[in-house]
Amino acid sequence: MIYIPRTSYTVSSGYTVTLDVNVTSFYDLTDLFWEKRNISSNIYEPIDMQSDSRLECGNITCPSLTIIGVDKNDEAYFRVNATNQDGTTTGSNIHIYVNLSTYL
Repeated sequence: MIYIPRTSYTVSSGYTVTLDVNVTSFYDLTDLFWEKRNISSNIYEPIDMQSDSRLECGNITCPSLTIIGVDKNDEAYFRVNATNQDGTTTGSNIHIYVNLSTYL
């Protein structure tokens, strides 16, 4: 079961956001991965956690996804997928709104 306490986050550009999830399963998880919806195609694509040093966790032992130094390209829908011997469950969509405003 995937529990998502918040489905929407507003974060200022340059700050850090953690997309909180809690995953419980009777059977051991064999995989956990995050996806981001492509703005032009509206298709969810797996996030390559190794290619972006701004990303932390987002795996079996630490399922919540942290994005450090959020920028406008992070404004999108995200979702988590958890897999065990019974199959894969997909969590609800989580949306990040990026606030680009600066106050002087």
